[in-house]
Amino acid sequence: MEPLSYIISFTEAPCDGTEIAYLKDLSFTEDGDGGGGPKGPVETGPYTGGPFITPIVQNPSNPPYYAPGPGGGGGTPPVNEDPDPCLNANGCAGTALALPDNVQLAIKIGLGVQDPERDWLLNDALPSQFQTISDFVEDNQNSNGTVPVDVQELARNIIEFWMENGQSEETDSYVQEIFTAKTSNDYTAFFQLDIFNNDPYNIWRSLTESEKDLIIDFPMQAYEIFRNRDIAENATALKFGNNGLNDKSDAFRHAYYNAINTMDVGSFMSKQFSDAHENEVPMRYTLEKQMDLFNNSIGHDASISYTNHTDTELIEDYYQEVLNGDLKYLNPINYNDPNFWDDPNTTFVPNDGTHGIMDNTSLIPTDL
Repeated sequence: MEPLSYIISFTEAPCDGTEIAYLKDLSFTEDGDGGGGPKGPVETGPYTGGPFITPIVQNPSNPPYYAPGPGGGGGTPPVNEDPDPCLNANGCAGTALALPDNVQLAIKIGLGVQDPERDWLLNDALPSQFQTISDFVEDNQNSNGTVPVDVQELARNIIEFWMENGQSEETDSYVQEIFTAKTSNDYTAFFQLDIFNNDPYNIWRSLTESEKDLIIDFPMQAYEIFRNRDIAENATALKFGNNGLNDKSDAFRHAYYNAINTMDVGSFMSKQFSDAHENEVPMRYTLEKQMDLFNNSIGHDASISYTNHTDTELIEDYYQEVLNGDLKYLNPINYNDPNFWDDPNTTFVPNDGTHGIMDNTSLIPTDL
């Protein structure tokens, strides 16, 4: 028999109006498999069968349960898994209870009793946050009411996201766009969000296809990574007065940016996104790509080199690396090239100029 999940209420035990309820996974047979052996005797006392998954109200009494029967006609004995769902401590009929909506949602998305996400959903979620998650799960559940694993995982990730980043117009909008894109399987509008396209210094280029794939698969990590762009730009402007291209400020920005990404989402995920950003660089920018990948790799070591350092401390750490020559930049660069940013022979292709790279440009340490 397949396990069933439902609520049992021993409403009359011990006949003082106390309502007791448990959520159980029931898996038992009342008769043996062979020839219909009799049910085992009713026993009382502490229950030692299958586990109670979620006690809704702690049971102060000892509800009866059936001991295993002897089996019938050579059949296997019945499985003693849970208390009989039809009796309470006094032999009275039990009644089913309706679970609160937030508890039902927690069960649907696979949250256990000890999970902090469950505690947040039951106690801290705003009504609008609960409704957003509930609507998403309902819109994407199977016809039989079960919830696909990827939907469960995304719902849990969204809870973690809200727990870490709080509720705001920005976070609420981000969550809603994720759910809309997932439900419709159309991420066009999602990729147009400001967080993915904010580029005041004209340095990031548009999203690559590999970046888009990662954003779809890891939207929560993507939020952290793309939000860190502003932090990296501000730190670079603070130390260098500008956000340049292929110069020492560029070297610092790449290293620092990947350092704070590493602290937020781990070195592996940080590298996945930074590599994806560089994998569509045209051949004419080979030196530029080599520079970026090198400085990115220095940032990926942040969790080892600068364990537990704050974003502010990392600014000084990586500025010192610039001074020590641990990072690399391109030199010489022709900043007076009229085609520095745009190639006049192309149209509708942003940021496709020479970037100041000349035949004698090379990759050198930042202390030179």
